[in-house]
Amino acid sequence: MLPGVYDESINLYDRIYLFSNAGARSTIIDGGARNDNVVYLATEAIIEGFTIRNGARSSDGGGLYITESTIFDQMRIVGCVIRDNSAGDQGGGVYVSNGRPTFVSCTIVGNDAASGGAIYNTSTSNVITLVNTLLWNPDASEETAGQTTSIVWDHSLSRDSTSGNVLIDGADQLTADPELGYDYSLVAASPARDTGTTALDPALDLDGEALTDGLKDIGADEFNDADADGLPDWVEALGATDGAVDSDGDTLNNLAEYETHGTNPNDADADSDQLDDGAELTAGTDPLNADTDGDGINDGLDSADGDELSNLDELAIGTNPNLADTDADGVNDSSEVNLGTYPLTNNDFANQDSDNDGLSDLFEINFGTDPNNADTNGNGMSDGEELDNGGDPRVPGPPPEPLNPGDPPGPDPFPHPLRRFTTAATIYSLNRRASAFRNTGIAPSRASIRPSAISLSPPNSRSVVAIQRVVRKM
Repeated sequence: MLPGVYDESINLYDRIYLFSNAGARSTIIDGGARNDNVVYLATEAIIEGFTIRNGARSSDGGGLYITESTIFDQMRIVGCVIRDNSAGDQGGGVYVSNGRPTFVSCTIVGNDAASGGAIYNTSTSNVITLVNTLLWNPDASEETAGQTTSIVWDHSLSRDSTSGNVLIDGADQLTADPELGYDYSLVAASPARDTGTTALDPALDLDGEALTDGLKDIGADEFNDADADGLPDWVEALGATDGAVDSDGDTLNNLAEYETHGTNPNDADADSDQLDDGAELTAGTDPLNADTDGDGINDGLDSADGDELSNLDELAIGTNPNLADTDADGVNDSSEVNLGTYPLTNNDFANQDSDNDGLSDLFEINFGTDPNNADTNGNGMSDGEELDNGGDPRVPGPPPEPLNPGDPPGPDPFPHPLRRFTTAATIYSLNRRASAFRNTGIAPSRASIRPSAISLSPPNSRSVVAIQRVVRKM
């Protein structure tokens, strides 16, 4: 078959030998996340050089379902990548109902299932042979499940379901990292390198590359690096030829992208979510997942810190997408943008009153009045006066009647505590009347007051009115 992405599910019932002519990386059968197996195999067959991906079966066998009923020992899966499939029940990558398949130089990765992320075997009469085959499916509880005693390991790598360590033919490699880079391919330090067998292996790997050093790697990928710079030859052939250079302009060098982050050194936005890979690491999102938190909004348009600026906007402005208030001045970044202030400089809003209405800018911003307009609702009374007189300057309508008709116009001589975020006023005795009235914002001529304690909730006009009612009753 020619290279390409074949968006379909394939059911094979007659004897077939199916080969790609360019390898598994470029010849892909994509299940499209439909409720079906990507490949259903019910016959003697040899399948070589394909990627089988994106199956989403609600029951068994998301990627490859094998049920061979009449001919045994003739089924071989060679040089294939079985990846990113899921099954609601058993066998995310492969489900063997009946048969004796041999997997040669295959990579079975990134699959998930309730049981058997890589392979589920239903019967001890099914003998599954793994030669130079790599299984790594950490989202599943175990790599293989069912009748595992009839799985034969021959120079193959898996994961210990208890320790999480890498196993090769059951032997602990004392590491939990198989060292898989971009596109699930091997990196230079992978324990899968040079530990395979040449007794049974395909002539070419998933990129159409031949074995060059005489030492077979485990899996579908043969790590070839002619210039020994850590970047495999197949990546360099696509344009990223120097590990220390940032070929795609995403602020990450090519080697870091390939080895550490698993992103494509030749593509600035691996998951196509409008954030380049370097920006995603800054924002704390996954450069390989367009919707990291699964809320239905792609990472570029989402807001990691909940300040109403998208991650994309924050990175363009220069604010921190993980801090709602980058400059720690009490006002979040989106509010500063709306106000026209600079969200990267502490503006000391708590000690500013830009419109001279007796209320600090910080209070106005959080309360909901306009810090640049002394009369937010346009009723002729300043916001500060309106609060002092029991009104709500956020609500349109005529100004309230002054609580003290004899008071001179202008700001109250005893400023309302909300202006500086005073949150409690304690009235100790008649002898401290002036202090008490000052804290409540009511003129001393208003009334006498009994000893009591008044606690104000966070700033709102109802707190003011409640205090005023207490005073009126005395």
